[in-house]
Amino acid sequence: MIGRAEAARILEAAEARRLGDPLRSVRLTDPQQAFLQDGRRKLLWRGGNSIGKTFAHVLHILHFARGTHPWQATPRGPKQLMLAGYSFAQMDPLCRALWAIIPKDEIDPKVTYVPRQGFRGYKEPVIPFIRGPGAGSVIAFATYKQGAGRIMGDQLHYFGMDEPPPEGVWGEAQPRLNRHSGQARVTMTPTPDSPPLGYMRKLVEDGKLTEMQTSLTVEAVTRRGGLIDSPWMSADDIEVALSSYLDDELPMRRDGAWDALVSGRWLSAVTDAILIDEIPDSGWYVAVGVDHGAKAGRQYASLVLASADGEQVIVADEAHADGVTTTREDAQALLAMLQRNGIPYHQVDHWRGDRRHAGDFWGNEKTNRELAREICDELGIRQRDAVERGLRIRTPRKYQGSVRFGFRLINSLAKAGRLQVHRRCEGFRTGALGWVGRPEDPLKDPLDAARYAIEALHDAQVIHARRVEAA
Repeated sequence: MIGRAEAARILEAAEARRLGDPLRSVRLTDPQQAFLQDGRRKLLWRGGNSIGKTFAHVLHILHFARGTHPWQATPRGPKQLMLAGYSFAQMDPLCRALWAIIPKDEIDPKVTYVPRQGFRGYKEPVIPFIRGPGAGSVIAFATYKQGAGRIMGDQLHYFGMDEPPPEGVWGEAQPRLNRHSGQARVTMTPTPDSPPLGYMRKLVEDGKLTEMQTSLTVEAVTRRGGLIDSPWMSADDIEVALSSYLDDELPMRRDGAWDALVSGRWLSAVTDAILIDEIPDSGWYVAVGVDHGAKAGRQYASLVLASADGEQVIVADEAHADGVTTTREDAQALLAMLQRNGIPYHQVDHWRGDRRHAGDFWGNEKTNRELAREICDELGIRQRDAVERGLRIRTPRKYQGSVRFGFRLINSLAKAGRLQVHRRCEGFRTGALGWVGRPEDPLKDPLDAARYAIEALHDAQVIHARRVEAA
């Protein structure tokens, strides 16, 4: 039997649905409810991944813009709001959630949402409300990449950030809120790639910024208000999600910790226990990754195999020379690697090579195009014919956090018992057992070559992300 308070919440939700306002009928977790009820002007919600921060923020934004907030007073009349993040691609979770629940009949019909690109319809990305309780209000969007200048001159009722903001953006936003005594809110999970956040931590410590902190637990993701409480992640789901993160970032991803752990190597799950001496006969997907380098010993190519079901991945071989190499020598070494594994070039399913390397004082520039040309010359075939048979060396997608994502993927595969490494891949083994995260460390080169190949298999959905990484 449900209690009186529970029954009242159910009736209230049903009444809201009957009145046609779905924003009032959502079921919230306790942290989401606390965020929505907090009426203080400056609020930071710092917490782990997947705890519902973005959805609660979107709900608050819409109620604020429409003047329909059930839990706190908001300014009367039309309001000017601005939302900001690193880029529109990285703001996509917020934009997607906003588009999913915004009342479409209340906004300008010219506005459309394009995944990973934001809102279209006006020269600058905005959502004007033209009817309903929020008529006259406007939600504008900016990116941290545009810098503080994007918001200069605007007088705002609300400034929201769904990612850790650089100090300059935060500082420029505050004077824009003074005229209307506006709100500033940040919902974020710090990451090792975040901008320096010492200034924000000091604001909290000095009492100038109110803070909520929430860790990823079953209790934190349990929705209240229905016939039964329902978490959207089980304890097992959370354990799987957290196991995918690198050791140094785990406190951030789980608790929203300000700082990464000062820890050892990144690929902690890669040990000698996963070394193999023979590659089983099977139908494999084949990927080749190349990390370009002009200095002695810095050029690597890696051969990676994935089983047809994507459940097993093998770092099977690598091509490397101790000295300085030319692109022709790189092509010869790569083809020799394929030959000793009985793989013709046209049976490689995915080619992935690093961005152009400018070379050194003596020249020796390295590019994917030049490498492909040298491969064709060595094989005595026309490039056009090689391209038709699959020789396209594509460049990795690089974005903030992409390096960490790739290594997290490798570590997750190893933790799940799905990654093996052939014993002859000494560069990969040495790098995995010794690299502690320094970008310029030569130990990273063979790891990058394998990472590019594994990322190519992941991007092609040969390796299924849902099985090895957190949502």
